[in-house]
Amino acid sequence: VDATTAKSTQADVDKTQALVEAQRAATLAAQLAVATYGDQSKQLDSLRAAVSAAAGRLEFLTKQYIQGRASADDLKKADDALALAKGKLRDAINDVSAALNRQLEAMRAEAKLVEAALKLQIAQAETRKREALETGNLTKARQADLEIRRLENALSQQSVKLKENEVDATLEAIRVEEQELIALGKL
Repeated sequence: VDATTAKSTQADVDKTQALVEAQRAATLAAQLAVATYGDQSKQLDSLRAAVSAAAGRLEFLTKQYIQGRASADDLKKADDALALAKGKLRDAINDVSAALNRQLEAMRAEAKLVEAALKLQIAQAETRKREALETGNLTKARQADLEIRRLENALSQQSVKLKENEVDATLEAIRVEEQELIALGKL
């Protein structure tokens, strides 16, 4: 193996290792963001119930007002309570949407980390193949070639898995937004 080829190959490996480390740091940061962000999805049901109860109360008081059994002040308080309940629900749904976006970013960062690690392994296998060919060891060259193909296949599968996860997360975000519109009476 000549010195120029070895230096070039080592530079490729070093660059890929740096990429792996950068992706690892990005993945950890994204996972931390997901873990520290308060997921309010469990509160959504109780907040929806509060909106429904406040809407029911407003409807009841409106009928009572028409019959002269409730005051305008009672209506105003009920209307304010409904607006407050809707605001809390909207905020919680926005928090859930933000958490879903953070989760998606964490999945992407993790996938990029795996991708970078696979690319590093491919670069290392290509180096082994090149060295084996230069020394005339065809058996090791074929083994390295098979390893490269296996790693490229794993890289393709990783890409498909990421796309599937992105679709799932997007569908969940759409479901949450639809729930918000239904809860706020806009759908």
